[in-house]
Amino acid sequence: MPAPRLPAVLPRWDDICVAVLWLAQQRSELGWRQMDGNPEPPRQVGFAFRLLNAPPPPPPNIAGGIGTGPALASEAVLALLGALGLVQDERWRPEAETVLWRCQPRTWRLQVTGDVRFAAAVQRAVATVPGDIAGQMARLVVIGDADVAGAVGQSAAACAAARAKYGPRARIGAALTPDAARRSLMFRRQHDLDWLFFRHWRLAEGWLTANDPEARLEIFHDPLAIQMRQAVVGRLHPQSPVAG
Repeated sequence: MPAPRLPAVLPRWDDICVAVLWLAQQRSELGWRQMDGNPEPPRQVGFAFRLLNAPPPPPPNIAGGIGTGPALASEAVLALLGALGLVQDERWRPEAETVLWRCQPRTWRLQVTGDVRFAAAVQRAVATVPGDIAGQMARLVVIGDADVAGAVGQSAAACAAARAKYGPRARIGAALTPDAARRSLMFRRQHDLDWLFFRHWRLAEGWLTANDPEARLEIFHDPLAIQMRQAVVGRLHPQSPVAG
């Protein structure tokens, strides 16, 4: 395995922070706490078992601040968050708030879309959308009869190919109906629109310039970017079926 090395262009600070937060959470080295510091009650999935006389969970070691809630991090992650400038003296720094908007811990119940900063960012994004991005949006928000017919045809062809490969007795689903094809296209178009914002939009600057693509981390399922996509597309194309 080759030795790790720094890339020629370092990623953006905010993208690095989000990647670290997501990875730490996935590794169970960072857990979000409710605003009062208590852990979220576990959700029951099927038959759940409760450990009797279990010791209380450790208290959070990152205190909440203005707009942010508390969290519990491993020692290594806590040190890393401090080095990134997100945490100081075991408390979220103000600079961490909008970075954490891109994670939006469910336990905190953040109301990002009601914040005046989000509203201002929507207005700026609508007013300054670049021509190439506007063109891609205009294409993606329209689902015509030809698109639906094409999706139905592709589905029917795939079913026919599967039957030819696996035989007439194979359990193969039916081809998409026009209504199902339209719903599928709506989902795919919303996904493609989300990726426009994952790649090309950030809260601090709005639309990113074309000369810094190497500095962006394409972070999938950024809830803030999805909320901005919904707001911007809803403003620019209110009649589109994929505006929501």
